[in-house]
Amino acid sequence: MDPIDKTLFALADPTRRSIVDLLRVRPHRAGEISEAIGRSPSATSAHLRILLDHGVAREHRSETDNRVRIFELRSEPLAELSDWSAQIADYWDDHLAAFKRFAEKS
Repeated sequence: MDPIDKTLFALADPTRRSIVDLLRVRPHRAGEISEAIGRSPSATSAHLRILLDHGVAREHRSETDNRVRIFELRSEPLAELSDWSAQIADYWDDHLAAFKRFAEKS
């Protein structure tokens, strides 16, 4: 699976997008995420695992308590997706501009 496919797969689920929205603001502890999205810790963990496995998020341990997992977004996969999306938008902008020029000549 290429990097953009991995990112799209990770973002395909609304619950995972909710987690990404939380992490967009700041890193969160696993328990905070679970509480904020209204899911059980085990369900949240399954979603976090997909975000981790697909490179959208990363995990580290608290410096004060090694049992506490902290999650944060990785910018690289989202930047790649944004670049790809911009290329698609440019394609359509070019084609629509060409159509407009054609229509105005008619």
